[in-house]
Amino acid sequence: MSNYEIRVQEPSDVAKSYGMDYPLFVVWDTVADKRVPFGNYRERAGAVARLVRLESGR
Repeated sequence: MSNYEIRVQEPSDVAKSYGMDYPLFVVWDTVADKRVPFGNYRERAGAVARLVRLESGR
């Protein structure tokens, strides 16, 4: 079982006012119940790659 998961964070009103109207893909540590450092990605593929690196111990 993995200690990490990918969550989708919808843009806030402030982010939308700056033109960032896309969701963020967040790599989440389920054990510590928080986002991993540098774990926000605009595309799901980036979050998946980070998740794979974390699980492989790199």
